Amino acid sequence: MPGSGTKPARYKVVVSKFEKPPVDPDTAAYEAGEIDYGEYMTKRGQIATPPTKHLLPTKYSKISTTPFEFTVEDKKENQCNLELAD
Repeated sequence: MPGSGTKPARYKVVVSKFEKPPVDPDTAAYEAGEIDYGEYMTKRGQIATPPTKHLLPTKYSKISTTPFEFTVEDKKENQCNLELAD
């Protein structure tokens, strides 16, 4: 379809991957409908959310440090294959 997708140009490519923190029991209970929102929010103040764990080197996730660039060409099937080597 003309006009859809990314415009032809040279782009910096960033990549990130995170480990999802475990779901605490109160969040699981709220999502399952076992406790209401008020009770969940009351308990939520007592829970320390674990930090997000980055699974790739941070250089790949910042536009200022990523080594990856890709040129999108007009009227072509563009495919970007990346090799992370750290």
